[in-house]
Amino acid sequence: MSRLAALRPGDWAPLLGGGDYAEAYLEESWGMTLQFEDSRIEEIASGSDFGVGLRVLRRVPGTDAFETRHGSLNRFDARAAAELSRRLSGSAADGRRAKPLPAPSRASHPAAIRPEDVPLERKTRMLDAVDRAIRAEFPEVRQLSLTYGERRKAFLILNSEGEARHEERVSTLFVADATAERDGVLQT
Repeated sequence: MSRLAALRPGDWAPLLGGGDYAEAYLEESWGMTLQFEDSRIEEIASGSDFGVGLRVLRRVPGTDAFETRHGSLNRFDARAAAELSRRLSGSAADGRRAKPLPAPSRASHPAAIRPEDVPLERKTRMLDAVDRAIRAEFPEVRQLSLTYGERRKAFLILNSEGEARHEERVSTLFVADATAERDGVLQT
């Protein structure tokens, strides 16, 4: 996740000074999905995304209420994010400064086997084996759709109280959807 790893939290601290509380959420993710239908691979899709979300809370003058404003960018651009922060803070921005940001605390949730290290051929063989096993065990199955998905997400959360956290998560998904027929009745 090179884009996120290259960012310096201190470059983003000025975004967090325009309200009573502010936070920035920077995320980069990558994912891949295999769709297996009619005993064959139907679709392979992959993609990546990254961007910044900002949220600014300001006390409504003369009340105990807070107003929340939020916005996002589909890129890691500290200057564009600073402009977005100014717009979100509105004309009431009063020169408040966020606390300095330390190096982020880090958390990761390591996978025993990283999904991206498993060859595509092995994943398709797994889906084929599951398809054959289900059809052998349940001859009433008329239609079987299998989905395998994987995602890696890295994110950085910064706030105006001087807190910074970097985290990485890996997830996988497996879904089996079957339609069976018995005595002329179809059921999913």
